[in-house]
Amino acid sequence: MNKVEVRKWIPEILAAGKSVWINSTGYSMYPTLKPSDKLKVEPIGFSFIQVGDIIAFELNGVFIAHRVVKIQRNENTSIPITKGDSVFKIYEVITEDNYLGKITARNRNGKEQFIFPKHKIAGLHTFYCWSRKNLKGYFNILKF
Repeated sequence: MNKVEVRKWIPEILAAGKSVWINSTGYSMYPTLKPSDKLKVEPIGFSFIQVGDIIAFELNGVFIAHRVVKIQRNENTSIPITKGDSVFKIYEVITEDNYLGKITARNRNGKEQFIFPKHKIAGLHTFYCWSRKNLKGYFNILKF
């Protein structure tokens, strides 16, 4: 079985509720994802996509993994807009038809690592930095 034949099975496997591992080949998500990484795609529903998630989708016959940077909400639909982390200004509009799943882990050099949405990590880091610098001052003012 060649690579093209295997590729045809990936959407069907995900539709059956099973996760798949795919190879990362480009630099558009560098340094989060590198060309030698293996990416775990989970069949997480389209309606559960959030800003900061890395999702896999098919565009012009190519599998792509990019980060959701915005979700346009209309009356009945939500449309994720994605972009590669290292790409300056190229955005893709994702639909349920070309959406494959959410990237939840990567395997780099034989080590599996979970991937968290960027905004959640940034939020924790921001809170941690803010609390270390500012809460001490607030507690001193309030005499705790």
